[in-house]
Amino acid sequence: MADFKTLKKKSRNRLGIPPTPASAGSNLQEPETAPATYVDGRSLRKTGRVAQFSTRVTPEWHRRIKLIAARDTKKLNEVLELALEAYEEKYGRLPE
Repeated sequence: MADFKTLKKKSRNRLGIPPTPASAGSNLQEPETAPATYVDGRSLRKTGRVAQFSTRVTPEWHRRIKLIAARDTKKLNEVLELALEAYEEKYGRLPE
């Protein structure tokens, strides 16, 4: 069984005397304002692309496209979109 006699008695007033309402700030009477609109990183990266595109490529092709994307500070899907546009310019676009 636990021996509670050895525990310290906690003082109820260990924080001191509370301040008087007159010495407290007036922020309790002021209206609460919401902070400025917060823009997180996810909304900055949002592109509107929702279709999944998955394929297998050779390690060399993957390395090359990643180097191109890093050099031009683009995402992989943006490099693929540019490649598709260049292909369509050379060989023509399919009818919709």
